[in-house]
Amino acid sequence: SPQRWAPPVNCSMASSPPTQFKPMSTWSLVLKSFRFYARSHVGTLLGVAVGTMVLVGALLVGESVRGSLRDMAEARLGRVELALPSNDRLFRAELASQLRDELGTGTAALLQLPGVAKRPSGETRANNVVVMGVNEAFWKLALEQPEFAEIPEDSIVLNERLAKQLGVKKGNRVNLRVHNPSQLSRDAPMAPIEDSTASLAQLEVLAIVSDAEFGRFSLQASQVPPYNAFVSLGQLQEAIEKPAMANLMLVGQAQSPAKSPTTDQAQTALARHWQLADAQAQLLQLPDGKGIELRSPRVFLDPPLARAALEVSTEATEVLTYFVNKIQLGDKSTPYSMASALTVFEPGTIWLNQWTADDLQAKVGDEVELSYYTVGTMRQLEERTAKFTVGGIIAMDDPRADRTLMPEFPGMTDSANCADWDTGFPMDLDAIRDKDEDYWDQYKGTPKAFISLASGQEIWSNRFGDLTAVRFASTDDKAALGQELLAKLNPIDTGLTFHDIRGQ
Repeated sequence: SPQRWAPPVNCSMASSPPTQFKPMSTWSLVLKSFRFYARSHVGTLLGVAVGTMVLVGALLVGESVRGSLRDMAEARLGRVELALPSNDRLFRAELASQLRDELGTGTAALLQLPGVAKRPSGETRANNVVVMGVNEAFWKLALEQPEFAEIPEDSIVLNERLAKQLGVKKGNRVNLRVHNPSQLSRDAPMAPIEDSTASLAQLEVLAIVSDAEFGRFSLQASQVPPYNAFVSLGQLQEAIEKPAMANLMLVGQAQSPAKSPTTDQAQTALARHWQLADAQAQLLQLPDGKGIELRSPRVFLDPPLARAALEVSTEATEVLTYFVNKIQLGDKSTPYSMASALTVFEPGTIWLNQWTADDLQAKVGDEVELSYYTVGTMRQLEERTAKFTVGGIIAMDDPRADRTLMPEFPGMTDSANCADWDTGFPMDLDAIRDKDEDYWDQYKGTPKAFISLASGQEIWSNRFGDLTAVRFASTDDKAALGQELLAKLNPIDTGLTFHDIRGQ
């Protein structure tokens, strides 16, 4: 039979012994794996390195930012721990020194107002300037004491940013124009429409202070330094005709930060030393034995103050006096008059004084319409009307025809004639007649109309209050009344609140 094919025999394979494989250690496996996957490992290592650099860089930048913000906060606040900003309200500057003695730490009262600064030549100017009236106590709260202790009158101190904006240096002169705060809020009815300002001219630059010397002082956190201008507290008080008053109080740190006063301690000390003047209220002795009246330069009594006054005496008389645009009967009208709301009159009725009754030819039983302004949303003035039935006529020599019922309306009380009134809303001066001017000359703000208190509060109440005065009997002791009122009030009720500025 034919032979079958067979593969040739490899002699070397046949004669060689089988190969022996040694077990591989872990490190050898790792090294061989690294060599084999070297390119992949290099990419991973580069990714880890880049990620690490990004994270470390972010941490360093974050710490740098935190440090920068901390430094700016320290420059803004200096050694200030607490602050009492009263904004458009004013309190006695003396209150700061009284609290200094009790809290055992540095305190300072100052006036802080918006303003404009410019060179006398007018070549450079700066808007949105923060003008501060300060004294020696203010500079003691700075991180570094400036070279001066007190700012003399007719001198000014600028921070570096404002000095650069104006292009001035020490010895140059600067003019300031500052906002003169009205006691009556700008959002209140009958607030003056003109933006009253005060001027301080030809002030010599005493120094230009650095950030550490309180040049950056501000209660508002910002990375951009404000335009700060500092003048003598007394000179600024005199310029705005608010002697001995302030609108910002600062309380400094104690020698040991752990012993620095808290807001509760400051509020307690404030409650022990404050007076009615700090609540912007005053008790006045009325002429001719008419009693004692509680009133406020803000015109309307704050609701907590009014409540306290009524709790002090159950026989107190409430008064609400308002400015009306027109008293009209048929086709006859009396323009721009004071009207008072008192508890002695019946709701739905209106009593006219004899002068007004003659002017309108009104008699008992006639229907009279009052036109008046109220403040709506966005401080928009809205003219409204209310109708009443004439309930009686009051003689001009009647005790109820009392000119002291008119509060001290800014822009009106001191005006020599009606045409000079600044009432906060547009007036038709052509409507003012000679007889109206004669009435103002003879009777001033004596109300021409009287309605019930309930009716007056229904139509004239606003967020600033629903009373313009509270009257007490003439037999009451004025000093005792003041103490009783303060005992029923808290400074917080009238907007005097300390804030933990450093904690914030």
